[in-house]
Amino acid sequence: MKALLMHFLVASVWTFLHGTTTLGGFVLGGIASFFLLWVFQKVLHCEDYVRRVRAALAFFVRFLVDVVRSNLAMAKLCLDPKVGSKEGSFTTYDVSDLSETETVLMAYLINLTPGTTVADRTDEGLFVLHSFPSMESAELAERIHLTLRKPLLEITR
Repeated sequence: MKALLMHFLVASVWTFLHGTTTLGGFVLGGIASFFLLWVFQKVLHCEDYVRRVRAALAFFVRFLVDVVRSNLAMAKLCLDPKVGSKEGSFTTYDVSDLSETETVLMAYLINLTPGTTVADRTDEGLFVLHSFPSMESAELAERIHLTLRKPLLEITR
């Protein structure tokens, strides 16, 4: 929390010292203040904050690439003349060991990725997923684990 406050304070000071208070100046100040926190993380005892912010930025970029790639794959499938022969499938994915916040974030991220949707959450802590085109349950679980769950846990834990 202390590191977040320092990050915001340095970004604000940067913005006001430049004379014009614009959103672009604040963003530039945020980047500069993060760089300062990164350089002095041992001295300021903010290693965890720097690790989480770096993980969040890396996850954001990877997720955007994954969404674009999935959109292109879905567009290719939908434009295929044999689209009527393709079928979707339902499978389950275990989220019982995630906190409520992590579960909600995981559901949002799965729904944002084209081709997969969270249809339900059971009382046992399982997501019921629909995927198009049909995928093997183990393959879908592995893809979700590597591209969504693992990076999400790096940020939240």
